[in-house]
Amino acid sequence: MKKITKFGISLIVGVEMLSSVAISSRTVDAASNKMIFKNNSFIYTSNLKRTNAYKTQNGVRYVTRTYVAGTTVTPSGTRTINGKQYYQVGNNKYVRASNLRSLQDFFVSGDGWYLSDVDNLYNDDGSINQGAIDTTVQNYNNDTSMYWVDDSRSTNKLIKSARKLIGYFHYGSHAGFGNWKKPNKNGTTDCSGFVWLAMKRAGYPVGNWPFTTKDMENDARGAQHYLKQIPASQARMGDVMIVNTGNGLYQNGHAAIVDGPYEGLNTQIIQMGGDSSSQSVHRWTLGSSLSEKLLKGKFTYARPVKR
Repeated sequence: MKKITKFGISLIVGVEMLSSVAISSRTVDAASNKMIFKNNSFIYTSNLKRTNAYKTQNGVRYVTRTYVAGTTVTPSGTRTINGKQYYQVGNNKYVRASNLRSLQDFFVSGDGWYLSDVDNLYNDDGSINQGAIDTTVQNYNNDTSMYWVDDSRSTNKLIKSARKLIGYFHYGSHAGFGNWKKPNKNGTTDCSGFVWLAMKRAGYPVGNWPFTTKDMENDARGAQHYLKQIPASQARMGDVMIVNTGNGLYQNGHAAIVDGPYEGLNTQIIQMGGDSSSQSVHRWTLGSSLSEKLLKGKFTYARPVKR
């Protein structure tokens, strides 16, 4: 089983355009300077014009083009613009230096590892095992996807359905994706709407209208028409996770598809919403996707019902 990488999340902070800028620059060794994004990042020109502007789709405001948190880039140089440092990542393309970190810092901090794996990067006396760090960074350079659970060979029909929707939609109206057979990639949905759509497209009998988080919880714990509650310890790839703090709406609940073995809050999921760094259906980890309020909510794990 491949390991999972955990990425930090935060809100994107914009920079206003400036009428004049002061620039100084230097080159860096591109071969040894691969870095990782801490957050989604805007791209700027040398005069600080932001090239990924906000747009509105079906009433939902979103960013059209970003470098996504957790992806890597090899800067070709640095520039100081109006006293702040930026990395150059393309022809007249710059990102804030504060939004990137070296791979070594990423792994030393423990953000790239789970549980006991972080211990392997330190010697018995607590000092950093530089050899282990260098090997880890090299492995990551060779395959930046190696720290996610690999679901590409899964035969589970819900996983296969959910994977096809990764990158689709913007968070918003429950059924703003249109026709479920041919959903509008630029449409909208929310967490439970995405789970419904993935189940519907996988052939499960979930009716003709997306259910809510509360609907899912009630069914899994009661009638079990489309979901059957299971112990958390039995959750596996292709099951569904539901958490609720009341009516399950908006910030009061969340639902996602389990995308790896059950590892508590480190469990890999496919979801819509759930964290502030992604605008579309994406993979993430459970603990990083829930607010402090939801972490204290009622959790339900369920398996889709076959008919």
